[in-house]
Amino acid sequence: MKESIEIVICMGSSCFSRGNNANLQVIQEYLKSNGIDGSVKLQGSRCEGKCMNGPNIRINGVMFHDVDAGSLIDILDHELGRKD
Repeated sequence: MKESIEIVICMGSSCFSRGNNANLQVIQEYLKSNGIDGSVKLQGSRCEGKCMNGPNIRINGVMFHDVDAGSLIDILDHELGRKD
């Protein structure tokens, strides 16, 4: 896993209703099942200012748009160093 991972999930009303409510659970389960929940800083934000492109998730400063549960696992695998 890469060092110093920070995940920011937008919990503004648009992103929340478009799927980040479910994406939060996917992230938490992913971190727990991979035994890295204690080494990743996970936080919510009120709004990332990209509502039209949501749901939005930022990992180490890189913004991901239109994130759904299907693409989220691939993003986490790639960004957390699980797959190249």
